[in-house]
Amino acid sequence: MDAGSWMGSRFAGLRIPRFIDALHVAEKYGIGLTLDFKDTGMGPVVLAQLRHESMLKRVRFGGEWQDAKQAYPNANKDSVVSIEPPVRRDPSIEPLPGLCSSKYV
Repeated sequence: MDAGSWMGSRFAGLRIPRFIDALHVAEKYGIGLTLDFKDTGMGPVVLAQLRHESMLKRVRFGGEWQDAKQAYPNANKDSVVSIEPPVRRDPSIEPLPGLCSSKYV
């Protein structure tokens, strides 16, 4: 499926990565993942793929992950609520009033 041509001809043919593609990249580069379930019901399917790719220990779960927790009791204890971006404040940049938190500028 072409997901890029709407941005311009140089992006034509760009595709949306599949979950398995993201797992392979994460494994290759040693990246941990946070999966945010938007609804219940997918937990067992996602867990099966994570087990198959040996990625269970490198994933934290958030959102509607109750069925994943039931199927994988060793999952993180609490749902991931938010993750602060690892951004350092540049003291030479003044934040725009009311538009952003100075914490992330």
